Amino acid sequence: MAPADENPGAVSNGAQHYRTHNRARRIGYRILPGEGFSYLLHLRPREWPIMTAHTALGFLMAVGVPESVGGPFSGQLMLALVVWVVFLNGGTLAINSAFDRDDGDVGYLDVPPPPPRGLSWA
Repeated sequence: MAPADENPGAVSNGAQHYRTHNRARRIGYRILPGEGFSYLLHLRPREWPIMTAHTALGFLMAVGVPESVGGPFSGQLMLALVVWVVFLNGGTLAINSAFDRDDGDVGYLDVPPPPPRGLSWA
């Protein structure tokens, strides 16, 4: 098959195999029906460990280790990490994917799936 830029009507390989790009994607698309896994991928979960570490370090420095780990703030730390990392950061990246309609690799998302319908509202 000719590259997509040589043949304007051709579909790039990335668009054809975003569901089978790696083992995790094959499993994810089997577990979450329809485009459910595409919604999750656009939250860019590969970035979550990095954001979690940065946020937790800042929290520990602000509150102190004894109060944060097993102390009165441990529940607040967990809630803050989920809200900040998954909902705010991940949601912002998903909205960016919905409006930019990137079709090449973007930060922490190789071979992105096409933005599912309603991604900006999810």
